[in-house]
Amino acid sequence: MKHFQRFIPGAVILFLLLPVVRINGSSTASTVSNNSTPPVEKEEETGGFVVDGGEYGKDYDYQDGILLIRTKTKLTISGSVKGSGIVVEKGVNARLVLNELTVNSNRCALDIQGDGAEVYLKGSNVMTGGAGNPGIRVPDGALLQINGREDASLSARGGIGSAGIGMTGDRDYGKIQIQGGGITAVGGKNGAGIGSEDASGIIEIKGGVVQARGGNGAVDMGNRGTADALITLDGDALLQADDLTGQIQMDRGILQQKDSLTVYGDVTLPADLLVAPGEIMKIEEGGKLTISQKNTLENQGQMAVYGSLDILGVLENEKGQIWIYPGGKLDGEDNISGNAPGTLQKGEILLAQGDVVIEEGGYRQNGILTENTSAGFLVCGEDVETENTILIQDGAVVHLTLDRVRIQAGTGNPAFEIGEGAELTLKLEGDSCLAAESLEDTFLIGEDARVEIFGTGSLLLQADGDGSSLLLHGSSVSQTEETEQENTETLTEEGQSDGKNEKKEEQEDETKQEESASQETLTEEI
Repeated sequence: MKHFQRFIPGAVILFLLLPVVRINGSSTASTVSNNSTPPVEKEEETGGFVVDGGEYGKDYDYQDGILLIRTKTKLTISGSVKGSGIVVEKGVNARLVLNELTVNSNRCALDIQGDGAEVYLKGSNVMTGGAGNPGIRVPDGALLQINGREDASLSARGGIGSAGIGMTGDRDYGKIQIQGGGITAVGGKNGAGIGSEDASGIIEIKGGVVQARGGNGAVDMGNRGTADALITLDGDALLQADDLTGQIQMDRGILQQKDSLTVYGDVTLPADLLVAPGEIMKIEEGGKLTISQKNTLENQGQMAVYGSLDILGVLENEKGQIWIYPGGKLDGEDNISGNAPGTLQKGEILLAQGDVVIEEGGYRQNGILTENTSAGFLVCGEDVETENTILIQDGAVVHLTLDRVRIQAGTGNPAFEIGEGAELTLKLEGDSCLAAESLEDTFLIGEDARVEIFGTGSLLLQADGDGSSLLLHGSSVSQTEETEQENTETLTEEGQSDGKNEKKEEQEDETKQEESASQETLTEEI
């Protein structure tokens, strides 16, 4: 018994001296070398990228600062890295979920060298390319699809000469399809927002809110050169891009260019939206905008409804105006808070909603023709100053009433222009003012045009350049044809006589003629 007790400690010592090897996660005694190193953590293997899904070394790898995507296995990538990038290898159609991923690369943040990539967005993601590299590179033959919920976003920015999403310089890009999420694509200097500067490719906007901005000297979307680029808007989407070039096809969606938003087709608002002061949203004839219960549209500008507006959610209109045009339709008016919508009759024109081109049988405003077969038009200014102008087309015969219109035309633009051979009967109601750089541009009358002015209001023509002005008065319209003819002011375009006009007004003041016979004939020779 004593001998056995002495044996046990010796056995324990012998067991402890034996080396240990790990086999399939278990430990056992062996003669294997004890120089093995602990396994490297996956985050260290991927250079700051955190990858969930797939198998390292098979579905993805990390080499020389590049996260390589090798198969179509779905991978979720997150993290924040500098200098590195992601490459989809040739022949691969990758499936990637970007979840709070930020890549500030010295090359392409995402380079699709394979067949394509399906990208789904979660949270906020930023992809920035280095000099001469796009943020996301989509070469000819590749397909990029981007999708995500409305609270997910992607910001892609290109380096010098490169697109935010697309290619560099004159290299063709593939097919870029955006289906959802909030996408902002900004090109570097001379780089397109989405596309390439002088190359062809396909861009499809099918959902989400997409903002494209080209770098200095570049287009927002498409290409600047002669190559064909196809841009299609077709879905519940909002596209914000001022400069689109190529073959443009607006089937369904909302296009915002500068201060103008246009609704094409039958669209459900893809996200909450603000129509800012100075902006106008127009729903085209045949178009329909639905504000769903989950979304809010805040209008602080103008809305022109030529088609249909269906409000299931909320339309805040405390600071804006909504006008229903002839043929327009409004459903859900009870869901409008603030100012009640107004209705325009045939021939009524709101100058605040855009430049006006009047022709026989109708007028055009914001690119939309509104037919009017009645005797005349009424242009309402509501005493609000605007840069929007009025043009009477060549040869048109028009009866027009001006009511408290105040136009401050931009440099080189006529405030009110009557085309060659046109005949205008102009009735003044209230006090109106037309201002331009020169007195001639305030009320520009084309060759062989004829203008007759009457009414109870006045029209002030004011030149910004030299400060000169001319005040025209209408008069009460008599029921007798003879009195009406006496009270009609005839302008015949045969020469320039601003000086004659002023001299004649002085003569009339000196002789104190009766107001009922104070109409003047202005004859100008060109």
